[in-house]
Parts: sequence; structure tokens; C-alpha cells
Amino acid sequence: MPHFEQGAGPRRRYQAAAEMCFDSAEDFTDRARLYDSPEAGRRIEDALAGKAGEAFTYRVTEVIEKAAHPTRIGERSAGIKMIPLAGWKQGLTDEEGRLAWEVHGPLALRIHTGFSKYVRNVVEQSLTPGAPNYRGIGELQFLTIDDAVHRFFPSPAAARIIEFDTARWMVAYDGAFFSEYVLK
Repeated sequence: MPHFEQGAGPRRRYQAAAEMCFDSAEDFTDRARLYDSPEAGRRIEDALAGKAGEAFTYRVTEVIEKAAHPTRIGERSAGIKMIPLAGWKQGLTDEEGRLAWEVHGPLALRIHTGFSKYVRNVVEQSLTPGAPNYRGIGELQFLTIDDAVHRFFPSPAAARIIEFDTARWMVAYDGAFFSEYVLK
């Protein structure tokens, strides 16, 4: 369940993304199930409200296209993670947008040779009233910065192929680059 926070301070603006897995959506939406106690819930929510300018939560279906990125619990993952946010072009149904992204998956794996991990998180539901209408949240990981810079689009022709494909179905929103820490 990706959760995006964007906080504003007097000098800097930060973005953070947290991915949490639950057995059911109710385990996340029911506060009694989510927190150890009502007091713990209040402390966590107060801390987030004091630091985050905006926070959006989505329930997604995770589709793992490639999972070759090494992780160590409690440590920073190697390399860099990119999280692009996507919507569907005007006029496409949700089903058509999802199908186009599904067809895009194998093409992306062939073109973006620098990926060590590629996950398509298909948005099933926004759990935050007024959240942006993201329909897809990608996870693209690279073992090195060099992989991200030089093997994301290994040639101008590769860039044109991806541009042609995504122009037919995708609206791209701001995404960001992150360092990843796997907690458990």
C-alpha cells in the first residue's frame, strides 16, 4: 500500500514513500487493527501531521515484473529507486489503461536494461479523500547511478520506442528518486 508524503518547511521540501503490506484493506483502514493501541495511533498520526504537508494513501495490486535487486533488512539498499506516478490518457477506461500498462511491461524490460527491479503497482483505490488520481505507481530500481543514467535509455532509438508506446496511454505525473531502506 504505497503512502506518499510531501512536507513543506521554511527551507526544504521532502518526499517520502512508505510501502506496507496487509492481509486485507481493513487491516489498514480500521484504526483498531492498524495500531497497537489508540494512544500509539494518536502519537503516530500527530507526528505525521506535524511533518507532512500532504499525505496520500493508495491500495494497490503489486505486479512484479523483475525482482533481481538485493536488499538487506535494516540497511539502505544498493543504488537508487525511482517511483514514477502514472494516470491514463483522457478517453481510456480504467481497464484499457491497465491493459496498456500490462502490455508495456515486457517492452520496458527489454528497453530499460539497467533495471534490477521493476514493479507495477496498479491503483485499486485511493484511501485519502482528494488524493491525486494516480492509476499506477511504478517502482524502478537500479544497482548503480550509472545504470540509471546510461542503461535506462541505452540509445536514442530506445527512448523513442518507449516514448511512442507510453504516449498512447499514459499521463505521467511527478515522480521522484529515493534511497530505499527495508525495515522488515
